[in-house]
Amino acid sequence: LALILHEARNFTNADAGSLYIREGNRLIFMVAQNETLSKRSKESFGSAPYTGDTLVISRESLAGYVAATGKILNIEDAYNLPEDEEYQFNKEFDEENNYRTKSMLLIPLKDPKGNIVGVLQLINFFNARREIISFNQEHEPLILSLASQAAVSIKNARLTEELKKTTASLIKFDV
Repeated sequence: LALILHEARNFTNADAGSLYIREGNRLIFMVAQNETLSKRSKESFGSAPYTGDTLVISRESLAGYVAATGKILNIEDAYNLPEDEEYQFNKEFDEENNYRTKSMLLIPLKDPKGNIVGVLQLINFFNARREIISFNQEHEPLILSLASQAAVSIKNARLTEELKKTTASLIKFDV
């Protein structure tokens, strides 16, 4: 998952990103990367304090909205969302870490059957002069392709885990 997020950030020149995995009606915050905060703290940001936290899938949060609707969100400025939108940006992370989220690209992770298995969130697209600008719409198909590969990987990992559990229970039953 960390590699998938890293590659998505590289493709889009995003400063930060996170990946959520769907479990029932919740999203589990699995991995986060933030170049600005890593440089500031001189250590890897890969083990974010929010990792493992869950978010109820609803149209009120950005990732929840993407998980609920399957729609891509390409946001120019997270602090200036239209008032008539169902979703809102949670500023808690920014306030706790002295960070400023501006542009965001949120992509649903869909398996081949169209089921949403997670959400990929990219934050702050840098241009060549290291200015934060909006994500290009041209990024969307590329990241959708990567997201579908990620969804297949997640689905395969889940199937492997179920197979291990089934095998373990059969071994216990035979003994």
